[in-house]
Amino acid sequence: MKKHFTKILCISLLVHFSLKGDQLNALVPYYYLPTIKNLEKESLSIGKNAYQLLYFGQIKESLNLAKLAIQINKLDENLWLILSESQVANKLYEEALISLKKQKKSNLI
Repeated sequence: MKKHFTKILCISLLVHFSLKGDQLNALVPYYYLPTIKNLEKESLSIGKNAYQLLYFGQIKESLNLAKLAIQINKLDENLWLILSESQVANKLYEEALISLKKQKKSNLI
């Protein structure tokens, strides 16, 4: 009788806690959407890193970071200058000239 009672008690507790619906919480994902100001700050930081890489002789990596910074913030003239300097270091003279022209346009806006 005692064994039978403990089995019923365990089953009833298991059913009670597993079917209780008010304790279930849904998972709601959180998305971080950066603001324009945050993106501009980050592009300046990426541009600074590109310039440091250029200074230390890592010219290919510098070019990639400078391109990324320009993709984020096309209106910053300093980023265009860093990109053109990286392109000159990589012997991409035509692209550097185009970058300088785009920098001049962004300076007029």
